[in-house]
Amino acid sequence: IATLLTAFTTRTYQSSVQFFVSTAGSEDSGALLQGSTFTQQRVKSYSQLISTPKVLGPVIDNTGVDETSASLARRVTASVPADTVLIDVRVTGYSPSEAAAIAQAIGEEFPKTVDELEQVEGNKASPVKVTVVKPATESQMPVSPRPVRNLALAAVLGLLAGLGLAVLRDMLDTTIKS
Repeated sequence: IATLLTAFTTRTYQSSVQFFVSTAGSEDSGALLQGSTFTQQRVKSYSQLISTPKVLGPVIDNTGVDETSASLARRVTASVPADTVLIDVRVTGYSPSEAAAIAQAIGEEFPKTVDELEQVEGNKASPVKVTVVKPATESQMPVSPRPVRNLALAAVLGLLAGLGLAVLRDMLDTTIKS
């Protein structure tokens, strides 16, 4: 069963992009500390902003993906490593090129969206800068299904089920054997 399921499961591929978030520099150490704290707090919000229609709408338009921003959001995950100002974004797709194209489009659109949202009054530049530090690349290895893992897990579960049935059959056998 595991072999059949693995053989007929649609392969999915993953691409990722990483952002670095910074604030406008200052020579005052107090302002630098305050800017660092500000940025770490903002990064948490930015990671949730990535899966919104504000970002994914233009991504869909640029890549030509035929789905809604809500369905694309289910294939996009953003995480923030603890105590950093980095945002890791992972995109799954049905082909390596699709996943990479969506991740690349997010890499282009997300900094623009943050700049637009953080722009201060009077058309001054945004105090927050988002930079792509790891651009999207195509991965030729699918992330799902994993045949070796699936078959190994199926073998272990099959052996445990067989052992359990053998023990149960022996315990329920009430015939006299000698």
